[in-house]
Amino acid sequence: MRAALVMAMALALPGHAAMAQERAEEDDFIVINDTRATEDCTPDTAYRMSFAAAPGATESERHCLTVDGLWVGNRFYDGIDGYYRAEAAGSEPVTSRLGVYGWWARVEPPDTPAPARLTGRVGDCRDLGSAPNVIMVSGYCHYVSGGYIALGSAEITGPTPYRLLGAQARAGIGQLLEPPLDWAHRTYVEGRVWTWLERLRSNDITAYAEAMGLGSYAADPDEPGSDIQALFREPGSVFDRLRNERVDTLRIWLFAPRERDVDEPPVDPTDLDAVACFRLGEWTDDRWPVAGVDADNAPERPYACVAVGRETYDGEIEEYLDVPHSRRSLAEPAT
Repeated sequence: MRAALVMAMALALPGHAAMAQERAEEDDFIVINDTRATEDCTPDTAYRMSFAAAPGATESERHCLTVDGLWVGNRFYDGIDGYYRAEAAGSEPVTSRLGVYGWWARVEPPDTPAPARLTGRVGDCRDLGSAPNVIMVSGYCHYVSGGYIALGSAEITGPTPYRLLGAQARAGIGQLLEPPLDWAHRTYVEGRVWTWLERLRSNDITAYAEAMGLGSYAADPDEPGSDIQALFREPGSVFDRLRNERVDTLRIWLFAPRERDVDEPPVDPTDLDAVACFRLGEWTDDRWPVAGVDADNAPERPYACVAVGRETYDGEIEEYLDVPHSRRSLAEPAT
């Protein structure tokens, strides 16, 4: 169905959920927010609850409760361990993550993960899309299923924590695995990554954008957040360092395979899902990423990473090479 967005409205009728919606076609709506947590839902009036208990709260408790966790953007986590567990799970519903909706004019989310105390109403993504004539839900529940909290108020309670380090943390998360010494795809991955580095070091923005197949937004050097701006126009970034420093160490990890549904075909033996990282600077302790979420190429990282993959679908092979450039990152521990 073609959704011709015409107008935005906020429904605030007595006895009904107040949700910001956009009109698509006649009598069809796209839910863009949940503002059911009212101003009288405060930490003083709310039920205090642990993160793990929040999704199972009673109906009366769900109307207004307070939960402590780690907050960034439209995601809220059960501490730093919950952050890693949830991001390793991708879009799958997990108990260590809640989505966040709310009165953004009153509450501004942090740009990097920060300890926070959120007060509001707990809901489920399935309920947002179950109302009559709702054809789509935007925001967190468009991409991820599970629980969410509609904010009434929020308090940042501490600074952004450091990311985890070391082989023990990597093994505990279980997302990044060392490939075997005789791994058949090593030459393929290394070849693609070193070729990418040559393109980055050429400083030819047009040639890079064409080789990577970037769209108009990603290829615009003046567009904030675009690939080209992040890779070529930000002094002091890991990409800036990668162009100008000597690089002699490349490490590769495989992403642990996800559980497949019983009706899905088996994985093709030529498929792969890997992350490859160049070391920047001199360090001997294990400062490599412990999970995919840390392969984010934040400016302070002592490495620069690219994701390399190959997937077979209906006999067709699709190859990709993605370059993350996130700033919504955990802090880097001091050396």
